[in-house]
Amino acid sequence: MDRIRPFVVHQAVSIVSYVVCGFSLKFLWGWFIVTTFGLSAITPIQAIGMVIVVGLLVEQYRPAVENKSEVWKSALDAAYFKIFLGIVSFIYGCIIHLFM
Repeated sequence: MDRIRPFVVHQAVSIVSYVVCGFSLKFLWGWFIVTTFGLSAITPIQAIGMVIVVGLLVEQYRPAVENKSEVWKSALDAAYFKIFLGIVSFIYGCIIHLFM
């Protein structure tokens, strides 16, 4: 049970990070890409899919961990950072959108 709990928590936090970043991308896409380039709007599911694909293509934050017991902690830190990045990107996008 002690090995399963960190895995389940990490997967749950990762799913939340994909959803947060996906919704952030959906709004940012609608505000900036649709109006600038005339492309069509995307749905939240499409945005979440784009976040997953880009996450596969782009190197992610992977800290060097010497102690095996801290592997899950570093993975959770990376997922929390992704959630934070999605929220901050959305806030900055809101501020910029106010001046359009």
